[in-house]
Amino acid sequence: MVLRRRDKINSTFARQVARLAGPVVAAGVAFTASHFPSFDIITASFASPKDDVRKTDPLDVANSPKLSAFLSKLNSVSFSEIPSELHNFFKVGGELGLKTSVAKFRQPKTASELAETPDADCSDAVYGVAAVCEALGRDDIKCGAVFGHVKGAAKTIDHIVPFVLVKGSHPNGDTKFKSKAMAALGASGEWTLIILDPQSAFGKTVDFDRFEAHNSNKIKGDYFRELGHYYYKGAKPQDLKAAVESYKVAVELNPNDNESRGAAIEILGSSFQRLQKMIAKATKPQLEETRDVIKDLLFFLPNADPQKASLERSLGQVEGWLRE
Repeated sequence: MVLRRRDKINSTFARQVARLAGPVVAAGVAFTASHFPSFDIITASFASPKDDVRKTDPLDVANSPKLSAFLSKLNSVSFSEIPSELHNFFKVGGELGLKTSVAKFRQPKTASELAETPDADCSDAVYGVAAVCEALGRDDIKCGAVFGHVKGAAKTIDHIVPFVLVKGSHPNGDTKFKSKAMAALGASGEWTLIILDPQSAFGKTVDFDRFEAHNSNKIKGDYFRELGHYYYKGAKPQDLKAAVESYKVAVELNPNDNESRGAAIEILGSSFQRLQKMIAKATKPQLEETRDVIKDLLFFLPNADPQKASLERSLGQVEGWLRE
């Protein structure tokens, strides 16, 4: 009887998989396999994550003697000097000795890791600046990042640069990003925005043709999205469970992170396809994996997605089989 019921919904699973696997374009999620080199993830299973990704703090400074010493220095200088001190420390070739790295799908670095091994891409530098600003704990300085596309760059290449909002006026202020930055950071009143691009001069603006401002939560989300990409495509062998968990943290921190949603749906849709092929004779562990994959899909799919209702019905059926 159980097998017949499983056979009956096998076609339902198959229809869902046809929509979920492969390139994903779903209710606000625009993501295709072209973002990543293709590989056969249908036959890949979920390994245990190498690390508990939720224990990672991207803005950790406590584990770096260099950052601790720099914080002490910042606490000893005048308020007006802090922005330039931040830039001098984190700029390429500056006090930290930062070097640029453009390796694809590399593991992102927390602020402490960056300080101890200072080769970085643009996002690593953002984590460093944001971590130090957060550790300062001042009410008159707020840190964030401008994320977007630089005019003239390849369409698939985005860039992110740190900024500070300082209370009052400052000669190196930038007006292009100010309104979005203040809204993102919840600032009101008189503030000045200063760009701290590690690859450019202090306060020099960046020619973004589209952009958004990220607060501390979204910056942490950026880290976990990059970590998901690393586990998905940079790690050998691929660690899909850690990738999905990383994307989940990214979306929790930034619900508008459609890139993380799309990447996770791509992984989970293909895993769902693998599992539905064996649903009629699935063992209890396979049913448990199917249940977990469906739950994760329900998390990542946008609320308005029409597939959610049928997935919820399938989840109920799988959970019923597990109770038998």
